[in-house]
Amino acid sequence: MSRPEHNTAEEALTAAVGLRAQVVLDRVPAAVEDQYDAVHQLRTAVRRLRSLLAVFRSHFLAEEVTDLRHRLSTLGDVLGEPRDLEVAAELAGSVLEELRASRDDEPVTEVSATLIDSVLEERATAHATFVAWWEDHGEELTSALEGWAEGAPVDPALAEEAAKPFLKDALRSEVARARIMADRLEVGLLEGPDDRTLADAHRLRKAGRRLRYIAEAFTQPPAEVLGKKARRAGKRGSRLQTVLGDHRDALLLGGRARRLAVEASTPGAADDFRAFAAVAEARASSALADLPQAMTKLRSAATTLGPV
Repeated sequence: MSRPEHNTAEEALTAAVGLRAQVVLDRVPAAVEDQYDAVHQLRTAVRRLRSLLAVFRSHFLAEEVTDLRHRLSTLGDVLGEPRDLEVAAELAGSVLEELRASRDDEPVTEVSATLIDSVLEERATAHATFVAWWEDHGEELTSALEGWAEGAPVDPALAEEAAKPFLKDALRSEVARARIMADRLEVGLLEGPDDRTLADAHRLRKAGRRLRYIAEAFTQPPAEVLGKKARRAGKRGSRLQTVLGDHRDALLLGGRARRLAVEASTPGAADDFRAFAAVAEARASSALADLPQAMTKLRSAATTLGPV
């Protein structure tokens, strides 16, 4: 099957945004019902659409894009907490297995009961908050998304602009943005990070994710305009997202365990929480081993795509 032709920037952007808006709509019911991985899938769909709206915001009708971005930002917030807690629970189970294996399967009862069970309870409450929000605001957001899925309010001037150079320029800008953040990050401080260094790493992670989503939007149907170099750039962004995400998730879980160690009911339980935290933090350090290569490959993508 031949790829669809999108000769103008208007055609390509309309196709990409229309698909992403429809995917959000399609994934809502399963997330509301709390089917397996559905909150994750919906959150990802929302992030993909938000990335497009952020990067190309000046090329949509201002009032319409501002309104949708605000609604999606709020939806992203209410989806974020249950998904983050899902990740924490899954990671905690894996860390607990590693800890038990290192102790010849000796029980670590309070870690399971206090940490993992509490995370799952918080996750259930957070999902209920999302459902309540959707019941209050979902009808209006659905109507807005349906309009964008049928035809995004793209600036008519893009009908006169060729798709490929327009999108290449946008992608170069995203690579440059991520590279600037990478150059600012003091990697050596991530082993024992302060709040500022963690915030810098989180911004770089999000920049990598946005780079990935923009590259994928225009190297896949229905707006497959860009080619191999753009796909490679997207993979570079994805790798940064993964490495820094694994580091952050493990570090936050370790911090949670250390806080519980202070509150533990017995010295033995406190020791278990500290041992659990040490395993989680070792995983965070392990994730960092791949960061220098990921940053080098990002810089090579910038060189390959050329200047903005």
